[in-house]
Amino acid sequence: MNKKFLTLRNQVEIELESLEKLLAEKDELQNLLLENTGKDKFYLRAAGSLLQDFYTGIEEILKVIIREMDGSLPASPDWHKKLLQLASKEVEPLRPAIITRDIVEDLHEYLRFRHLFRNLYGFNLKGGKLSPLLDKLDIIWEQFNKDIKIFLLFLKKLDS
Repeated sequence: MNKKFLTLRNQVEIELESLEKLLAEKDELQNLLLENTGKDKFYLRAAGSLLQDFYTGIEEILKVIIREMDGSLPASPDWHKKLLQLASKEVEPLRPAIITRDIVEDLHEYLRFRHLFRNLYGFNLKGGKLSPLLDKLDIIWEQFNKDIKIFLLFLKKLDS
């Protein structure tokens, strides 16, 4: 058993569990947003925080895998975007693609939102901008989770 791959699998699984907990909060928050029709800025701030946490968790999984498997992370000012591109490509002979190319553009939307959320005042958040991201969250999560589970199977084979 390769300790490196076992540790990597465990790190990824811990992050996946955290994302599952986060998504459990999403439905409750969406209901509160609908009830208040965006009038309460605190719900918008909470939704923004949830979306930021979602993307940060996904990025953390990709960083852990790429750092461990490829040996380093992209080191340019736009490294966040490059990380997504790198994750969607096979790196022979180190690893297969971690995520499908289909999901990359969707994840770019969450990356852009996270950047905005971190760089603007919360009172500038708009429910109309947050709602589409919240609405797509389950679909994005399903695809990402499926991709990561396939990648974890690859790691398990390396362990054998």
